[in-house]
Amino acid sequence: MKNAWHFWVSSCSVVVLTCVSCSGRSQSLGKLIGKWQDRHGVLVEQFFEDQRFTRYAIGDLSGKKTAAQDTLKYTGTYEVVGDMLHTTDDGSTYVRTYKVEFRGDSAVTMTGEQVSLTFYRAR
Repeated sequence: MKNAWHFWVSSCSVVVLTCVSCSGRSQSLGKLIGKWQDRHGVLVEQFFEDQRFTRYAIGDLSGKKTAAQDTLKYTGTYEVVGDMLHTTDDGSTYVRTYKVEFRGDSAVTMTGEQVSLTFYRAR
């Protein structure tokens, strides 16, 4: 579990999503907008319509929540092209790429070079 957490944190440094064309938005972009959390409710990804994101952790992968001052938080921009999500953290030029696979409207798996995590739509 600790290694998965390390990979998630190290993958948090960049988010950038773009529209497939100027005339319309990709379906994946529309489905991605909103708040997502891991099964413990500890790792949270929130994607906004203006192609900004917030990524934060409020505990560890065992599901143990931590004090607010211990929260890790990243913000940045994202771009979706087809089924690929590109993210860039604010203050960085490094782009991370994830393949996104939706299971209906309630779950999305994001697979990067070193990690694959499933998030569920937050209520």
